[in-house]
Amino acid sequence: MNQPNENANRSQPGKKSLAATIGVAAAGILLGVADQTGFTEKFEGMVLRGYLDPVGIPTKCAGDTYNVEVGKRYSLAECKESLEQGLIKHAEPVLKCAPHLKDNPYFLASAVDHNYHFGRFCGTPIDKTFKSGDYVEACKRFNTNADGSPAWVYVKDKPIRDKNGKIVSYTYKTLPGLIKRAAARRELCEKGIIHVAINSQK
Repeated sequence: MNQPNENANRSQPGKKSLAATIGVAAAGILLGVADQTGFTEKFEGMVLRGYLDPVGIPTKCAGDTYNVEVGKRYSLAECKESLEQGLIKHAEPVLKCAPHLKDNPYFLASAVDHNYHFGRFCGTPIDKTFKSGDYVEACKRFNTNADGSPAWVYVKDKPIRDKNGKIVSYTYKTLPGLIKRAAARRELCEKGIIHVAINSQK
């Protein structure tokens, strides 16, 4: 793995940095090192303005959905800072429910990106399987359920209404981007298994 540089610790003075929150190695994976694009931005992209996503949620930069002004233009520096602060926001609950993941930058980076994307990690099958100590199965849970069916690759599609027109549920659909990202998250996690094996031999 490349040595992290200032990209992994780019927060402004007085603000929390992702590196200080989850460790330099995990931060480098998510934010990138040198001129490399980080894991999260690779899949979220970087849009330097506020806009409505396909399901109508105000969004900006690298998929940020907080403090968004639709139509406003943001600088790259503002978006990089927003991404880092967003990752910190989603890393903190992961560390509270799964502090043991901080020992492995690949496991932790996978979990934080998952939480950044879905806003849910604690209590999921991924979290529970990690806590059981079965890392191989835990990594599989990033894109596969225990029964082998696809996991974390669906988004809401069309509303289902009752006879009075009230929305009672939704149909769901999957998207190629979700499938690709879930598989990449699993692959990143599986690098953590190699990390465990190497460390156990020292």
